[in-house]
Amino acid sequence: MKKRFLPFLVGSLLTFLPVVATPTQRHTLPLTEQEANEKGSLVITHKPIKRVEGFVGESSLVTTLHIKATNITSVVNLELTGADRTNFILEKTTLPLGTWEQDVKVNYKPQKVKSHKATIIIDCPSLPEASTTIAIEGISIDKNNPPTFTVTPQTLETFTCEEKKTITQTINITSQHLAENIQVYPTQKNVFKVSSASIYRNSPGRLVVTFAPLKAGEYKDTIVFHTYGGQDVRIPLVGRATATSQVVEKEGTELVLDTSNPLLVLNETFSNQPKNKPLVLKGWVNNATKGTRAWWGFKTLSYDKTPDEEVAKVTGFDSKVEYGSETPCEMLLVTPALDFKNAASKIFTIRLRGDLLQDNMTDTLRVYYIEKVDNKIEKLPIGGFKIPNTKDESGEWKEYHIDFTDLPLKDVFFIGFGFVGTRGATSSATYFIDDISFGRTDLPVITPSALKFEVTTSLGVQKSFNEIQVTTKNTKEPVKLTLSGRHKSKFKLSATELPKEGGSFSVTFKSNVKGVHFATIKLTSRGAADQYVELVALNGDVTAISDVPTLDLEAVVYDLNGNVVTRTNNNNIDELKAKLQRGIYIVRTKDTTFKVRVN
Repeated sequence: MKKRFLPFLVGSLLTFLPVVATPTQRHTLPLTEQEANEKGSLVITHKPIKRVEGFVGESSLVTTLHIKATNITSVVNLELTGADRTNFILEKTTLPLGTWEQDVKVNYKPQKVKSHKATIIIDCPSLPEASTTIAIEGISIDKNNPPTFTVTPQTLETFTCEEKKTITQTINITSQHLAENIQVYPTQKNVFKVSSASIYRNSPGRLVVTFAPLKAGEYKDTIVFHTYGGQDVRIPLVGRATATSQVVEKEGTELVLDTSNPLLVLNETFSNQPKNKPLVLKGWVNNATKGTRAWWGFKTLSYDKTPDEEVAKVTGFDSKVEYGSETPCEMLLVTPALDFKNAASKIFTIRLRGDLLQDNMTDTLRVYYIEKVDNKIEKLPIGGFKIPNTKDESGEWKEYHIDFTDLPLKDVFFIGFGFVGTRGATSSATYFIDDISFGRTDLPVITPSALKFEVTTSLGVQKSFNEIQVTTKNTKEPVKLTLSGRHKSKFKLSATELPKEGGSFSVTFKSNVKGVHFATIKLTSRGAADQYVELVALNGDVTAISDVPTLDLEAVVYDLNGNVVTRTNNNNIDELKAKLQRGIYIVRTKDTTFKVRVN
């Protein structure tokens, strides 16, 4: 006889009175005891089933099924189904034919931290109407590794914006050993909104909190973070909404440059500036060239990898701008006048970083040489160093020293920092600059013993490069060593940090892949220009890459990560290098491959 399943009948069995099923349904249920005895019946009862809570490796009772059979002519089969079925145990899986009354215990013995679900199928071939399904579930944690999660920051700044506008703040969440996702909700669900009601378990999460007041006033709420077995976290929220202002004042100062008192030495660290407020520095010009926003002061957050650093900040991001209402913006920050003629040192330094950068973004930051000619301001972009502008470069500080000694500059000049972008909620790029100096004679310096090291080795054989010596001058912090490049996993450094006095380290290489392998070591110490050491390993029977370039054919230019930078058929290598940012590149033509270094 073909099996049939009656879900509506199951609901009646589980919730109300025991129901007797028979092969023929000629009578209104339930049947009398005499009819059940004559026709055969199967009655399944149990208490209401709740989700069982347990620990990994330990057994807990889910429920006890009480099954009563009368004159059935086939065995009763019990089966667990579902992806999590191995975490549940049936005391019995087969019950006999005939007349009997038995209990079947269902246990939960979880194998890992998780919530689990399964279905019990009870099948009686001679009484298909009695076949039924029962849903069960459990959740487990590990006694030795209880669920934990961390919310950063745990205190948010007061949200401040105009009525009918919005402002956001971001919360980062990390978790481990969770059985379920983290549930997130504001207690009042009024003017504060969250970007997600659930944060995935055991992986980094990000929550955006939006303050969206419709009327002016002060608002309070609390965000609750909750997960099974974990300690709830509650973050208080305070928002102040002001009445809509009619006029937006332009930030900063007018673009007026004064050459009357040039500085022999400039050393600006942007200390004691209000956070996210326009910079005000003696002798500096902070100009909103297009739009109303200028450069701001900022202090990196306490959980940043370089916390509590005071810097200058520029960004086009503005959560108050509605989608479709974005506007162009341009901000220019200019140093005081600098005395090129009389300065003891002609070296200009900058420390910069980009956050929330995107590939192919249109927002740009440039550093300019500026001079006054007949009371007109002229500015030229300064080249020779790479301003971060890709997603992979986000969050990385870069230090550059640029020597103007041999350049025909005016006796008095300025340095400008210009940002051009779009102001709105869709523009995320944010730039920080720090440690702007000119004329210093005490600059920290890092000097590696060479800028390129090369080895030739056989497949699968570990080979050491020549020891790399690092000398320093005026450094106040250790020298950090960072390995990068698409083949970096094949190279191993003997150290990741050297003392501020310098020292030496070694590099080993091993790979089973034939070919030329590249990597770059970045050497950094606060205040010193970043230095890069190129590593080349010729693995197997391969020919060394030529250092003598030729561009007789169309060429493709790659960075050391294997990304295509440009294509060219210009046979003048100097013109090609002029188009590239500072770094090391691989140039390939149909007939040859060679390396180009741009300093």
